[in-house]
Amino acid sequence: MNASTETLFKSIDEALCVPLDWNIGYRQVEFDVPPSVDLGLLVKKINEGEEIQPWHRIRFTIQHAKLNIYQLMPTCSHEQAADLLTLFLYAEADLTRSLQVEPRRHLKPTRCSTFLDQAARTCGQADGSLRPNNTRNYGDWPSIVIEVGDNRSLSDLYNLADRWFSMSAHQPRPVKTVVIVKLYPNTRRMRVEFFERSAQTNATPPIHGTHIPNLGPYEWTQETLAPAALQSIPDMYIPLAQLYDQAPGHLAANGPDLVVRALDVQRWVEDVLSSM
Repeated sequence: MNASTETLFKSIDEALCVPLDWNIGYRQVEFDVPPSVDLGLLVKKINEGEEIQPWHRIRFTIQHAKLNIYQLMPTCSHEQAADLLTLFLYAEADLTRSLQVEPRRHLKPTRCSTFLDQAARTCGQADGSLRPNNTRNYGDWPSIVIEVGDNRSLSDLYNLADRWFSMSAHQPRPVKTVVIVKLYPNTRRMRVEFFERSAQTNATPPIHGTHIPNLGPYEWTQETLAPAALQSIPDMYIPLAQLYDQAPGHLAANGPDLVVRALDVQRWVEDVLSSM
């Protein structure tokens, strides 16, 4: 490890080993990343540190020579919210079975993986992600990521969504979709938004993303858990083009969307809100 990389990692370790304030539950820190730093080695050291150091949970991005680290105490609601992507796997499996074709999972979870672009010197780590295994291999950037915020503001999540679009922009197959889930534990409320890569830049974040048509935004509250209200939660129609680079033939022949059943969405919403 060269001196620059070692010095930076030492500073990171010292900052993250400071105990979090339980009344706040999170911390954000930022470091400059000089050109002399071996980015691949730094990311490897951070990943190793996550396993052995008392850092709580961290998520980080590297872009524009800045390392941004979000350190948090994970909550049950945070973990439940990130499980939204699991519903996409269920939907794909259900559709495959209904079409009576050979069962095969085309979407693969890459949860908590770290994605690195050495040439562009960018790196990202999400709360959850999926990649289509018919076109993307291990280590490739995902097609869809999810970011959950209980302490982070909605504007912070918009900025984070923008980072995913811009960080992966130089990839042969960049991130297609970013899902943000904003939790409001004090009022037991949640908001879900789906963004796709925008063809033009926007005036406000996410600068490189725009809402996917006919897919939210959704907002649910504690009152949603009442039986009558829970039944009003709709199916989610996820465009295949936002999940796959080349949609498997049997899925594409069935229509342009992957349908996440309302019943599965209802159960997910109930799990998240009940765990706050």
